[in-house]
Amino acid sequence: MSTITDDTAARIAAGLTQKSDQVVQWVDPNTVKVHPMNARRDLGNLEKLTASVRELGVIEPCTTALFDGDDEPCLIFGHRRRGAAIAAERLLPVIFRPDLDGNTAGQLLEQLAENENREDLALTELGQAYQRLFDLGVTSGVIAVATGREAEEITAMATVGKSDAAVALTERYELTLEQAVAVAEFDDDREAIKALTVAAKSGSTWQFEHLVATLRRDREDQAQVESLLEKLRSEETTILDASPSAPAMLLGDLTTDKDKKITPATHRKCPGHAAFIEATLNGRRIVYVCTDPKANGHKVPRAAARTQAAKAAKPAKKQAEETQARRDLMANNKAMDIATPVRRKFVAELLKRRAKVVGLAEYVVSSFVMHTRQFVDPDEAVWEELTDKKPVEVWWYWQDTVGGAVLENRRTDFDWLMAGLSLVCAGREKTWHKNTWRNADPGDAAYLRFLESVGYELAEVELLLCTTAEAE
Repeated sequence: MSTITDDTAARIAAGLTQKSDQVVQWVDPNTVKVHPMNARRDLGNLEKLTASVRELGVIEPCTTALFDGDDEPCLIFGHRRRGAAIAAERLLPVIFRPDLDGNTAGQLLEQLAENENREDLALTELGQAYQRLFDLGVTSGVIAVATGREAEEITAMATVGKSDAAVALTERYELTLEQAVAVAEFDDDREAIKALTVAAKSGSTWQFEHLVATLRRDREDQAQVESLLEKLRSEETTILDASPSAPAMLLGDLTTDKDKKITPATHRKCPGHAAFIEATLNGRRIVYVCTDPKANGHKVPRAAARTQAAKAAKPAKKQAEETQARRDLMANNKAMDIATPVRRKFVAELLKRRAKVVGLAEYVVSSFVMHTRQFVDPDEAVWEELTDKKPVEVWWYWQDTVGGAVLENRRTDFDWLMAGLSLVCAGREKTWHKNTWRNADPGDAAYLRFLESVGYELAEVELLLCTTAEAE
């Protein structure tokens, strides 16, 4: 474990670990070893620095110390100066730090503290450096003290640093930290990484968001399926891939030979006991069946028999159409449910804008003219989520209201219009649900088209809503 304390980290951050009486030596830069765990992998463009070194030499000495197990000093920081000195064919001033000999964690912290105040390290370089420190037992709190970064941000960067896929995509497509963390989340899923690569390559921020949200939901669904399968395995129940065809029937449609209901518990010893996982509008569930009710002595009540006969008599084409329609319904409901948090995230960012929003006045005024009731009393929870503000008391209600917050501290016409937009968005989101795509309401379509016009990228199901409403 690391012996680096918060106090030591604070001294590193303040530069108090370096002594003013250290002796400077001038050496050939080609003889100075590069630190094997140097945080900076790319020295960047050295043209200007090389020109300066060629004319004036290296002004600030580099720092060296013994790496763990080595008997020759290596650079702790000063790699860019070394590169420029080599290119300019000038000697390199160095100082030796015996207090850092063999202290890998201390050396890395010194590097990070030095570079936080110089030319920025890449996100991936920082992430890999933080992960190395984690591996050495240094906590995010200690690193935070030394570097001045938040511990949560350090942990997120380290997550990126230990993912080969996240590092590669971030460096190639300049992903944000949030996007890079999302890639790292799916580092073990080859197909997900392929899809994320395509999304990153497109440069489409909100399509990337939609994809990440979809991948997360798919993973949650798969986890639910695995949990249900594990339950069936523990019961030693025969597991079917899908709903079986006749003569199999659901247990709920059967009775015993004495007309008593059959439950999964009472049916467990039956030779025909089996089950499958069914997708429903509200997730997955286990459906128990008997694979051969007649052979196993079960009775089929008249109502269930009529239902089974009607289903069997239905043309295969009709059955296939109904099955597909149900699949589409579930898929679009799920897609809308996934899209909503992404859309709300965009709206929350939109409401914080201070620059001109094209079409703002037209959309806000037309919304109030056509749908006034919807925005008079918007859902407070939704409004708070979108604006990150709290209701304020107003004298005519003597209680906290969204209206009070909207009227507070409005100084410009733009402020008033954005306040109006917050009510419109909260009103729209208040009535939004996973079935909204089926209603094809022109007002909902106009809302989505406005968001699209100011930078949002519609999910496929949102586009379906718009095209359906606009065609009517």
